[in-house]
Amino acid sequence: MKYFLALLGAVLFGLPIALLAHSGAEALQPDPDPRTAAAVVYPGQALAVEEDPFRADQAAWLRFMMARETGAPMVTSAPPAPVDTAAARARADAAGWQTADGPPDMYDFEATKGDVRLLVYSDFTNVLKQDAWWVTALTILAGLAGAALGAWLTLAARRLSQRKTPRTRTVIRETAVVGAALLFPVLVQTVLKLFGVAEPALPYSAQLLIELARWPAVLGLLLLAAAVLALRYAPVRNAAR
Repeated sequence: MKYFLALLGAVLFGLPIALLAHSGAEALQPDPDPRTAAAVVYPGQALAVEEDPFRADQAAWLRFMMARETGAPMVTSAPPAPVDTAAARARADAAGWQTADGPPDMYDFEATKGDVRLLVYSDFTNVLKQDAWWVTALTILAGLAGAALGAWLTLAARRLSQRKTPRTRTVIRETAVVGAALLFPVLVQTVLKLFGVAEPALPYSAQLLIELARWPAVLGLLLLAAAVLALRYAPVRNAAR
């Protein structure tokens, strides 16, 4: 049981701390210039850039609930014209980009070079930022530090709970179990975020469930906080006798 609790604490602390570190480092990494990045798709053409093409289509309450990040800039030729995707992919290959086929009924191909990734459709191109090496390194180090802290705190909480009355230990244990269970969806969301499993690889219904997964965690955190307060203030066995 001791090792299971240590592992649970490592997961509960390590993954969110890794995600926070990743989000912070990702924000510090400079964004690629959309026009420069998409020039391989539209050589010699005037380009129009829309920074967040889908923001106007979502209600404010939905953006708040889903905490939606700024979408990948959308680049099109000006005036808009269909792209010869086969020729564009050939140019990208010749320029040293790594290309791959897109999912069926989605974008035609993707191209990656350095910290830039392009999703090329027949009538526009999305420009995404790839993690730099230092972003990945910082994420791993923060996750390991968080895991070590979580394991230590969980074992310390276990030792403290053993000093409480049997009834109190039961209440603390059951409250903590329910709280941790409510955190499970957001931990899944964290893993998908850290490992880059994002749209459009998943169906929209799955994306929506993942985006909304953070809200059960609010109640889970409150229950875990209640368990911590019980650890701190509940009577110990000697005081109960």
